Amino acid sequence: MLEGLRAILEAAGSSLEIAVEVTAYQTDTDDKPGFERVCGEYLPEDAPGRITAEVGFIGPGILPGMDAIAFA
Repeated sequence: MLEGLRAILEAAGSSLEIAVEVTAYQTDTDDKPGFERVCGEYLPEDAPGRITAEVGFIGPGILPGMDAIAFA
């Protein structure tokens, strides 16, 4: 998901490096440690604020997602 988010931000003239907030929607918050580890690979050392929201059943074949707020 972070690769896709990075591509969208870069296409809009922004980047993960200047994001101010990232929200991740997960079906299981037990995945949060893994999410934080992966974020460490993509986000700068002074990473933006992050919100992790657990979502219930969202439909068969539908994956949770992410969004970000970033400067352009």
